[in-house]
Amino acid sequence: MSLTKIIPSAVLLILLAVVLVLLPSVVHEPFMHATQTGKILFFLWALLVILPVAAIVFISVPSPRHFVFTRFDLIVSTWFVYLIADGIIRRTPWSLSLAEFSSLALFYVVLRLIPLKHFKWLFFAFIIGGLIQAVYGNLQLWGYYPSHHNLFMLTGSFFNPGPYAGYLAVVFPVALGFYIFSLRVREFKGSGSFEEFEGLTRFISSKWYEEVRSRSKLFDGISVILGRLTGKNRSDTKHSNFSICEDLIFVIAITTLLFILLVLPASRSRASWLAVLGASVYLFATKYKKSFAGRLNKSTVRKYTVIFLMVIFLLSGFTAMYFMKKGSADGRMLIWKVTAKMISDHPITGTGFNGFKANYMDYQSRYFENKTDSEYARVAGDTNYAFNELLQQTAEHGLTGTVLLILVFIAAFSVSKSEIKRDSVTSNHSVTHSTVVISKALLLSFLIISMFSYTVQILPIKAGMVLALACLSGNSREISLGMPAGRITIITAKTVVAGATLTTVWFGIRFLKEQAEALKDWKYAFTLYSMGAYEQSISKYEKAFPVLWHNGDYLTNYGKALSIAGKHDEAIEILQEAAKHYPNTVVYTALGDSYKATGKSKKAEAAYLHAWHMNPVRFYPKYLLAKLYDDTGQKVKAVKVARELLEKEIKVESTAIDEIKAEMQKIINK
Repeated sequence: MSLTKIIPSAVLLILLAVVLVLLPSVVHEPFMHATQTGKILFFLWALLVILPVAAIVFISVPSPRHFVFTRFDLIVSTWFVYLIADGIIRRTPWSLSLAEFSSLALFYVVLRLIPLKHFKWLFFAFIIGGLIQAVYGNLQLWGYYPSHHNLFMLTGSFFNPGPYAGYLAVVFPVALGFYIFSLRVREFKGSGSFEEFEGLTRFISSKWYEEVRSRSKLFDGISVILGRLTGKNRSDTKHSNFSICEDLIFVIAITTLLFILLVLPASRSRASWLAVLGASVYLFATKYKKSFAGRLNKSTVRKYTVIFLMVIFLLSGFTAMYFMKKGSADGRMLIWKVTAKMISDHPITGTGFNGFKANYMDYQSRYFENKTDSEYARVAGDTNYAFNELLQQTAEHGLTGTVLLILVFIAAFSVSKSEIKRDSVTSNHSVTHSTVVISKALLLSFLIISMFSYTVQILPIKAGMVLALACLSGNSREISLGMPAGRITIITAKTVVAGATLTTVWFGIRFLKEQAEALKDWKYAFTLYSMGAYEQSISKYEKAFPVLWHNGDYLTNYGKALSIAGKHDEAIEILQEAAKHYPNTVVYTALGDSYKATGKSKKAEAAYLHAWHMNPVRFYPKYLLAKLYDDTGQKVKAVKVARELLEKEIKVESTAIDEIKAEMQKIINK
């Protein structure tokens, strides 16, 4: 093969690996929500660099038939086209989150250009990214680095421990797969017996370890290791450079596992623990299924004993995890109940892209409207996510989108051993089969976390999921598109790819520049607002408006600043727009303040009540309502609300609540 064909392919593989390594660690402080938006913009910029290289790889092959279309590709394409069509029909505004979704689709397409034999390197890059984060998290726990959240010591390069633990939980099965399958450069040996579970034992009992242990001085031991890695101390001529590389990969996989196990318990993320357990069981069961089956089939008593113990273990584990963070678990139950109502109101097509965030709090307000004394009131809060991706996807895209998504995962787990492509390096199925199993383990971990968390909102986790899907797609059954592969067809396909790439890069650069500037202005405006410089912050908020006019969080900040600055007519306009994209207690209390200031007491009352029903446990919306009644001469209502606040159970003691109760007592005394 000529260099003109080899170099673009090698560059493409390197770029993809670099993205997988660096993406989790990107935090750009000048941006608002730096741990999230920084990763998204990095990924989008990286993709604009990768796309031209991918286009060159596609164009350089003699025929597009070199890239096969599989049954899995068809299902994924159908799901993606449905979501895009739904967004177009609803006229969903082009936003950073929608650009992120589209970029992941392009990422999948680019990954499909990579030969299957090279996917092990991309998975290894994924492990390196996880190792960096695991080490970083340990350093945060030890106090060497600050976290990215005021309430938690451990966040890694994420905004709280939940997403951080979720990311490590999807890295863990990949590293474990490299370990138990001895996945290195060359093929691994193995027929699935316990006797082959030799990786760590072989490493510990090797001459290398014995040689290090026999040295009395630490630096002598280190020199031996370095000598082994550089080849200077190798007396065994059978070891080659490939063996050195194999050892490094193997040691890095083990190191990643150890660092993740050190830091994951401190995250207190129950979903991540379950994901690690579930994916690990799957990997070991796949590797040693013959041995397990053989031992269990020898005795019926043994089989049922194992099943009984597993059931007891699972029930005990779930019970313990529930009571460990009971409030959090009850909060999720509330969210799921309210989300179920959203789904029942929009069962077929859902509420649209980002529809959950745009509708959920209004539904929660209606839920508590006549149930303010509900047991769930104490665990309510302003919610962005359903903490169950199946429910959230159904709420946003309806049963139609959910069925298509389920088909994607069914197709992924249905890739059988008979479909797996032959690895041209080893001339057998072993290495490719192991990457398929690792891909399924990653997806299983992803699905388990998704039942209790918001994995679809975390870009590095989604990048890993797309990597696994692309690997499985390449091993899925090929289908014929029934298209002629003539010269004209080939030239047309290459021209379309080249044109689409140039167009995407052109518009992408402009879009990302606008987003970067707007995110910086938003961060600067929020900083000024926090300092009390409201007028100056408003000018910065106004500058970012043409780009972020559909961002609910931004509009909430902007509207609140206008309200506090006394620009109530402008505040009402912005806050009403914010309520369309992200209704929350801040939006409606600020709306109530501006309505009250402009003499619209009925609207102010409705806004305060709506904010209170969103989160009945909070004192502030009801306090504002009592003040409104008192200021407008509605004494009976004022006294009634004041008494309710004085009798209200306090969730968290604070000076502000003491002050509120003192004012309520004054209203009653009057």
